[in-house]
Amino acid sequence: DWYTQVTHINGMAVAPKSGIQSAMALQESVNSAMGGEGATDVAMGQDAVDVLYTYSAQRGGLFPDVWDCIKGKVGVVDEATEKQIEIIMDAVHRKKRVTVSAHSRGTIKTDNAVKEAHKKLSDERVPLVRSTMWDQVVAYWQKNDPGIGLEPELLAEMSLRGIAEDQIKTEMNQYIQVIYAGNAVQYPSSIVPPTLYAGGLDMVSFFVGSYTKLLGNAKSPGFFKGHGFVGNYVPTVGKEIAKDLKGR
Repeated sequence: DWYTQVTHINGMAVAPKSGIQSAMALQESVNSAMGGEGATDVAMGQDAVDVLYTYSAQRGGLFPDVWDCIKGKVGVVDEATEKQIEIIMDAVHRKKRVTVSAHSRGTIKTDNAVKEAHKKLSDERVPLVRSTMWDQVVAYWQKNDPGIGLEPELLAEMSLRGIAEDQIKTEMNQYIQVIYAGNAVQYPSSIVPPTLYAGGLDMVSFFVGSYTKLLGNAKSPGFFKGHGFVGNYVPTVGKEIAKDLKGR
């Protein structure tokens, strides 16, 4: 009966070993914040929260990695994004809440995944909404013709799509928590509003993301002092995830 409770996807210029270490650091931070005495011991315990790590691969250097970010900015869906879509859709289908943690370039892919998952889930929901509400919605538009030259049936179809999208948005917010550390998304999706962490000398967020949530580093006073995930964001993200887990 295992299911994903916490996931993490890395940013650019991260080797596989380094990415796994960042996921392990997040796992230890979450389990320590859940009330364990020692982070390492807790992470190895039977009751520990697992972190499902999705590797967003290096592209062969700085320019290919930056180009990958640019493609993500215009909505290109790649293998890592597809995995994020799968995680989100699975959480809604199974009605099991999951935290989706992302860093840097991973925030771009995750934001695309939120939008695409919403579209796919809405496509799935439309037939159900149509089967239960078609007659009453058509009747409504027959009585309330807006005078724009569209048939009641077309207006009903558009309305049913909107109803399905609203239902899925509500369910996604119920079953998905999204956290962006070192956020690189300028206008994050409003479908599932993410918790954004950026601050101090994190120039990536300053120039290409939403520089909105300046929070103190959990390990020391003051703002975050850089862009690295483990060195800056892990303690605070871990506490945020633990807080959500405790409320489930």
